[in-house]
Amino acid sequence: MRAEQSRAEQSRAEQSRAEQTGFPSIDKPWLKYYNQESFNVENLPECSLFKYLYENNQHNLDTTALNFFGNKMTYRQMFEEIDHTAKAFLQLGIKPGDVVAVVSISCVQSVLCFYALNKIGAISNYLSVLSSEDEIKKFILEGNSQVVVSADLFGKKVLNAVHDTNVRNVITFSLSDYMPIMIKPFFKLKARNMDKSFMKNPLVLDWNLFIKAGKVCGEVNGAYDCKSDVCFYGHTGGTTGFPKSVILTNRSFNSVVWQYISTFPHDKGEVFLNLIPPFVTYGAMINMHMPLCLGLELVLIPKFDPDEWLTYFRKYRPEHIIAIPAYIAAMLDNNKLRNQDLSFVKTLAMGGEGMNIPLEKKVNQFLDEHNSRAKVMKGYGMTEVCATASTEQHNVIKMGSVGVPFIMNNFMAYDNENQKELSYNQTGEICMQCVSTMVGYKENQKETDNLIKEHADGSRWIHTGDLGYIDEDGFIFIEGRMKRMIITVKDGIVYKIVPTQIEEVINNNMHVRECCVVGHKFGKDNGLKAFVIKADDISDEILEKELRKWCGDKLGENQQPNAYAIVNEFPRTAAGKVDYRRIEKMK
Repeated sequence: MRAEQSRAEQSRAEQSRAEQTGFPSIDKPWLKYYNQESFNVENLPECSLFKYLYENNQHNLDTTALNFFGNKMTYRQMFEEIDHTAKAFLQLGIKPGDVVAVVSISCVQSVLCFYALNKIGAISNYLSVLSSEDEIKKFILEGNSQVVVSADLFGKKVLNAVHDTNVRNVITFSLSDYMPIMIKPFFKLKARNMDKSFMKNPLVLDWNLFIKAGKVCGEVNGAYDCKSDVCFYGHTGGTTGFPKSVILTNRSFNSVVWQYISTFPHDKGEVFLNLIPPFVTYGAMINMHMPLCLGLELVLIPKFDPDEWLTYFRKYRPEHIIAIPAYIAAMLDNNKLRNQDLSFVKTLAMGGEGMNIPLEKKVNQFLDEHNSRAKVMKGYGMTEVCATASTEQHNVIKMGSVGVPFIMNNFMAYDNENQKELSYNQTGEICMQCVSTMVGYKENQKETDNLIKEHADGSRWIHTGDLGYIDEDGFIFIEGRMKRMIITVKDGIVYKIVPTQIEEVINNNMHVRECCVVGHKFGKDNGLKAFVIKADDISDEILEKELRKWCGDKLGENQQPNAYAIVNEFPRTAAGKVDYRRIEKMK
């Protein structure tokens, strides 16, 4: 039966190729992987985030929604807590369209604020806990936030940041508020040296008093339910420039989930391990809204610890994990997992940053050796399209690709110089059209116009800034960032170098765990410098010697790094991505 199915699929693929015009955006070869009857633009959820969550879980109310250090909350209890939180915000005078900043990590309060604010028509502005005071102030002023919610761990920094703003209340909470009784004393003991003098400031309101006020209110008006309503300010990663605020709507979030539901194999009640914080749009969307709308049990991990992989697996037995490559690489390096059975893992997916082929092979081998039938899945997207625009399915995977477009999206590789779409397997700038596209950048029309451009035929496309191609089956392959393209000079000749091609070669060396290649000044010329993280105990000197020979054998002379630096780790952004700007400044 399986062989017959495979032959049928091959036949459809061959027929599809025969009918192709030569242009992916017209042919849309990826549609053959979807049940097109299941998807109709008229069926897109035209409602708020809260309503979509609520409607998807009406038959799931008594199963676990949130798991925080073993303290479990059912969907019924979560909806009650969301209601109390929404009422509390109303008591503070928050109205539809108002912006509330949230400075927090993955915890129960982060989830409650996200949906409570949406329920009353307000806008969530989640800010990175790693941001400086100046950055926090910038985003507070930009959104004209009058209320800020913060974990007490970051309360002092937040209070300093709100000086000379319109903020009238800073609501602070402790992570221990929703911890099991047995754990609370240990957490409080650990946090005993934290400076809490900021709590005496008249702007500060304790979370428990805040919620208490909400519990005595009447019903929340549920009329704020327009698909086009702005619901969330996301922030770009800042890997190659200063982060920008991205305006996202209810439709942006819900359309991504709606497309995921049919492609993400799951059963209600299965466990989803949340490793990405909500201040990253990828975290708010893929690691919070999506699994909850699917009726999964969301395990909230406030701070990822690479040494805790064994605890995560043994304590929670998650069927589904979506992480960034750095976290997955740490899993491979964890010796404690040597004999751990992972047969329960159904999904191990990667997003947020590209995964090189050597790492992909290692992960798949790791899963196989630990009895999991899963294969690592990749996806592709950006904050501007609510984090995800393409994905792999469990039975539709190609090594090195970032999957195929969601069924409602369209992709092309574009030749900017000649202003035309490229054919299959031709490298150009990846452009896309997505139902989840942002409204624009907050107070930055110039950058919005630089991203979303009108082509000669009148169509509008997002220009991602990524170089890549699309193959005959509709799979997308990313080759690097246009902004990361390095201009080098050798013997008076100018070369344009795509660093990811060099990184892939170096990453294939058995002694290398991860590599990053950047431009570097060598006297008057600009050359290449490779920063390398070792995979074993080989000495720095021997590794550098080996890599020079390795690259000499496999790369053209103009692509070979001029220098190597062996480092223990790479600087990363709040989203866990490699921070290229900081690496370029490293010696």
